[in-house]
Amino acid sequence: MKRQPALMTLILICASLLSVYGRRSLLAQRGTASALIREEQSITIDGVAEVWRLEWRTPPIPFCSAQEGPPTCACDGFAYGESGDLDLVRMRNGREIERLSLGKLFSDFYKHKAVVQRWQPTESDVEKYVPGNRQEFAAEIRKRLIAKVMNFGDYDHDGQATEFFIQTESLACGHQYGVVVGVSERNPRLHAFGTALHPAKPLQLKPHEWQALLNTSGPVRVVDLHCADHGSETEIELQLYATADGIRVNKREFECTEKGRGRLIKRSTE
Repeated sequence: MKRQPALMTLILICASLLSVYGRRSLLAQRGTASALIREEQSITIDGVAEVWRLEWRTPPIPFCSAQEGPPTCACDGFAYGESGDLDLVRMRNGREIERLSLGKLFSDFYKHKAVVQRWQPTESDVEKYVPGNRQEFAAEIRKRLIAKVMNFGDYDHDGQATEFFIQTESLACGHQYGVVVGVSERNPRLHAFGTALHPAKPLQLKPHEWQALLNTSGPVRVVDLHCADHGSETEIELQLYATADGIRVNKREFECTEKGRGRLIKRSTE
């Protein structure tokens, strides 16, 4: 009977320790969850407020890191970035209603992992970088503002700015490609936008081509590939326009002559 007070004291101490460690564990979990949120934006769809998140499933790894120095052409649009399993998440009233994996929009070269720029390079980075001073260079990069990814726009001209561009590939210098993801009047679920002819196939366009489509309500022509660009012997022009049936892309290819663009040699619709 005399041992009961000591036993009760021990029980209370254990309960207190479990409570403390439980709170710490919960805070650690919340901290980890918060660290996995790459970006969060508020958006209104059909008059209903939502929160969209870019959320890593696991901590991302560096991609075209500042530790490697100023970016090369292969890193255009991605440096100084991160790579991993990234989801676009829709939330209403604090509850998740939909999730889209973005890694599937990236090619085998990226191992179907999403790549997102975290800090933007500047033209002066080449002058600042000294091979033996990588740590200091990287530390300076990390002081920059985090690059915004979800820049909403009405690319399909359905009256609602509920989609945004995300780069998915960087090829030769000056040749980056990406897709537009979001929701539309025709498809209210999260998706990568395709064309009217191929709505289920993500449409890959260069940033300036998506921007041209965004900025005009009618047909717009943009040059996709210039004569002599990386040795090209043809010039490719795209006509882009949004219709009630979706985005349409007309492609024309011209031969290149000594004076520039020559005769039309090929025409197609996507």
